[in-house]
Amino acid sequence: MIQDFQTKFLQTVLLKDYCTFGIGGPARYFLEVYTIEEMQQAIAFCSSKGIRYIALGKGSNCLFDDKGFNGAVLVNKIDFCEEITPGIYHVGAGYSFALLGVQTARKG
Repeated sequence: MIQDFQTKFLQTVLLKDYCTFGIGGPARYFLEVYTIEEMQQAIAFCSSKGIRYIALGKGSNCLFDDKGFNGAVLVNKIDFCEEITPGIYHVGAGYSFALLGVQTARKG
């Protein structure tokens, strides 16, 4: 399964499009990850191939070199929010922190 995972990666995606500063060259490999399982598979793939990787959230306060990144950029799009019991939430790491704050504040 990990071997087939390679086809999901894009190549030479400009990192300037994924950070708030708007600077940065191409990532050798690039993948938007939407589930916990996809993130686990992406990390396992990178580790098995000796590929350096970074996980990226919304890209605020990130500076990328204009030369790019000779590795994999895994953009965290794990975006879910479920209330387990009143006041207890299970939230994906890619969920908007600001939105979570607004939603939980409205519920008290």
